Amino acid sequence: MNKPDSMRTFDIKKILIPVDFSETSNLAIEHGGFMAELFGANVVLIHVIEDNWQSFSVIDSGVGIKDFSAFASKAEDKLAEVAERLKKDYNVSSKLICTTGNICNEI
Repeated sequence: MNKPDSMRTFDIKKILIPVDFSETSNLAIEHGGFMAELFGANVVLIHVIEDNWQSFSVIDSGVGIKDFSAFASKAEDKLAEVAERLKKDYNVSSKLICTTGNICNEI
Protein backbone atom coordinates (compact mmCIF):
# COMPACT_ATOMS: atom_id res chain seq x y z
CA MET A 1 0.00 0.00 0.00
CA ASN A 2 1.37 3.41 -0.99
CA LYS A 3 1.51 6.20 1.52
CA PRO A 4 -0.33 9.40 0.66
CA ASP A 5 1.90 12.32 -0.35
CA SER A 6 1.52 13.90 3.07
CA MET A 7 2.96 10.76 4.71
CA ARG A 8 6.07 10.33 2.54
CA THR A 9 9.42 10.66 4.21
CA PHE A 10 12.69 11.85 2.76
CA ASP A 11 16.32 11.52 3.67
CA ILE A 12 18.07 14.78 4.53
CA LYS A 13 21.84 14.49 4.14
CA LYS A 14 22.99 18.13 4.18
CA ILE A 15 21.58 21.28 5.69
CA LEU A 16 22.77 24.64 4.34
CA ILE A 17 22.87 27.40 6.94
CA PRO A 18 23.70 30.91 5.72
CA VAL A 19 25.49 32.78 8.51
CA ASP A 20 25.77 36.56 8.88
CA PHE A 21 26.36 36.48 12.65
CA SER A 22 23.13 38.34 13.44
CA GLU A 23 20.60 37.24 16.09
CA THR A 24 18.35 35.88 13.36
CA SER A 25 21.27 33.94 11.93
CA ASN A 26 21.95 32.47 15.39
CA LEU A 27 18.38 31.16 15.47
CA ALA A 28 18.85 29.56 12.05
CA ILE A 29 22.07 27.95 13.31
CA GLU A 30 20.28 26.46 16.32
CA HIS A 31 17.37 25.16 14.23
CA GLY A 32 19.73 23.80 11.59
CA GLY A 33 21.83 22.07 14.24
CA PHE A 34 18.74 20.49 15.78
CA MET A 35 17.50 19.29 12.39
CA ALA A 36 20.95 17.93 11.48
CA GLU A 37 21.08 15.97 14.73
CA LEU A 38 17.54 14.68 14.20
CA PHE A 39 18.18 13.48 10.63
CA GLY A 40 21.84 12.53 11.04
CA ALA A 41 22.74 15.15 8.44
CA ASN A 42 25.88 17.20 7.90
CA VAL A 43 25.81 20.98 8.02
CA VAL A 44 27.22 23.41 5.49
CA LEU A 45 27.85 26.83 7.03
CA ILE A 46 28.25 29.61 4.48
CA HIS A 47 29.23 33.21 5.09
CA VAL A 48 29.34 35.56 2.11
CA ILE A 49 31.30 38.79 2.36
CA GLU A 50 29.69 41.41 0.14
CA ASP A 51 31.91 43.48 -2.12
CA ASN A 52 30.99 46.55 -0.02
CA TRP A 53 31.87 44.64 3.16
CA GLN A 54 32.73 47.69 5.26
CA SER A 55 29.23 49.11 4.96
CA PHE A 56 27.20 46.07 6.05
CA SER A 57 29.32 44.09 8.48
CA VAL A 58 27.85 42.56 11.60
CA ILE A 59 31.32 41.19 12.41
CA ASP A 60 32.96 44.59 12.61
CA SER A 61 31.81 48.10 11.78
CA GLY A 62 34.86 48.62 9.59
CA VAL A 63 36.33 51.05 12.07
CA GLY A 64 38.80 48.53 13.52
CA ILE A 65 39.55 46.59 10.35
CA LYS A 66 40.64 48.35 7.17
CA ASP A 67 42.36 45.40 5.51
CA PHE A 68 40.10 42.97 3.66
CA SER A 69 42.27 39.92 4.36
CA ALA A 70 42.17 40.64 8.11
CA PHE A 71 38.40 41.05 7.88
CA ALA A 72 38.01 37.77 5.96
CA SER A 73 40.23 36.00 8.49
CA LYS A 74 38.07 37.27 11.34
CA ALA A 75 34.94 36.02 9.53
CA GLU A 76 36.53 32.58 9.03
CA ASP A 77 37.45 32.41 12.73
CA LYS A 78 33.90 33.28 13.76
CA LEU A 79 32.51 30.67 11.35
CA ALA A 80 34.83 28.06 12.89
CA GLU A 81 33.47 29.01 16.33
CA VAL A 82 29.95 28.36 15.04
CA ALA A 83 31.03 24.93 13.76
CA GLU A 84 32.59 24.11 17.14
CA ARG A 85 29.37 25.10 18.89
CA LEU A 86 27.31 22.87 16.57
CA LYS A 87 29.68 19.96 17.21
CA LYS A 88 29.45 20.47 20.98
CA ASP A 89 25.70 21.11 21.21
CA TYR A 90 24.38 18.78 18.49
CA ASN A 91 27.29 16.44 17.65
CA VAL A 92 27.13 17.33 13.94
CA SER A 93 29.94 17.89 11.46
CA SER A 94 30.13 21.12 9.52
CA LYS A 95 31.70 22.14 6.24
CA LEU A 96 32.73 25.81 6.27
CA ILE A 97 32.48 28.11 3.27
CA CYS A 98 33.60 31.72 3.56
CA THR A 99 33.47 33.46 0.19
CA THR A 100 33.02 36.89 -1.38
CA GLY A 101 30.50 38.21 -3.86
CA ASN A 102 26.78 38.80 -4.07
CA ILE A 103 25.01 36.98 -1.24
CA CYS A 104 22.11 35.75 -3.38
CA ASN A 105 24.38 34.50 -6.15
CA GLU A 106 26.82 32.73 -3.83
CA ILE A 107 24.17 30.89 -1.82
